[in-house]
Amino acid sequence: MLLSGDELGRSQGGSNNAYCQDNEISWLNWADADLELFAFVKTLISLRKQHPVFSRKKWFRGEPIRGLGVKDIQWFQPDGTEMEDHNWDKDFARSLGVFLSGDTAKPYFAVADRLADSRFYLIFNAHSGPLDFHLPHQNHGLKWELVLTTCDRLPGGHYLASDSLCVSDRSIAVLKSF
Repeated sequence: MLLSGDELGRSQGGSNNAYCQDNEISWLNWADADLELFAFVKTLISLRKQHPVFSRKKWFRGEPIRGLGVKDIQWFQPDGTEMEDHNWDKDFARSLGVFLSGDTAKPYFAVADRLADSRFYLIFNAHSGPLDFHLPHQNHGLKWELVLTTCDRLPGGHYLASDSLCVSDRSIAVLKSF
């Protein structure tokens, strides 16, 4: 979650009441902007605007999509198997993959030609070390492109269904099916 100024490295100097301050505690320091974080936030905003799957009017329901063999949302363990109820109690549940199907995406403000979207696979590794994540089987997507990551790997890598992707500790990777 971001607040105006976070993308510039904003600090409130430890104050939890900066909203009532009209001084350097609440001002944005444009001179010390974190330009790398600023560029990353711009990328996040652009990704969200380009893909209606990230701005649905209603949350996914975990229901199968007729004729496609996938659900609108699915949660996966790092080994590529779908999460079951008992898996959520395990310590590895902090590191998981999430499949989002854009096949039924209905954006908040529907535009007739943009109701369908790409499929995405989001990987969250909250573990203290790197983990290998197996991508979903081919009915979720045959080919994947790494479009965003918070680790040192540069976006743009390509992967096939069921490939393994090493994700750095405490990081996120976003892949888009193509």
